[in-house]
Amino acid sequence: MESDEIRMAEASAERAEVAPWLDYPANPWWYAPAGGAWFGALVAASAREGSREPLPLVVLFALAAAYFWWARRRWGTWPRLSSMPPEFVGPATVFSAAMVVLFIGGLGLTASLGPAVGVPVVAVAVAGVLWWYDHAYARASRRTAARLGTTSRVR
Repeated sequence: MESDEIRMAEASAERAEVAPWLDYPANPWWYAPAGGAWFGALVAASAREGSREPLPLVVLFALAAAYFWWARRRWGTWPRLSSMPPEFVGPATVFSAAMVVLFIGGLGLTASLGPAVGVPVVAVAVAGVLWWYDHAYARASRRTAARLGTTSRVR
């Protein structure tokens, strides 16, 4: 009897802990293209030879801060990485590695072939990764919800 109560309490606590991962509003249609464009601009600003002008980077990071402020108000809470359900670890790892590779690769491509080639290539690639991650996140959310016997609002 007590062990059933303990298991139920543990399951309830886990559901509460992962709730922010499962109660996530869908990203707007413009999220992936805008993120790709932002990332392309970041590569372009970072790859400018001989320029130490910080304004482009300041503007880009101000735009990112504004987006995160808006998203936080829309979302209500952020999931804590320390409470990441196991179903999310694979997609989050692939996403993080892809973004690092695309930034370094974008800088290299821009340096070797010029910004006219490097920036659009990295912008489109990042938009694709963001689109993929959005869908991978939704799949992970559904798997987590099924495992915990709850629902996911992620589509």
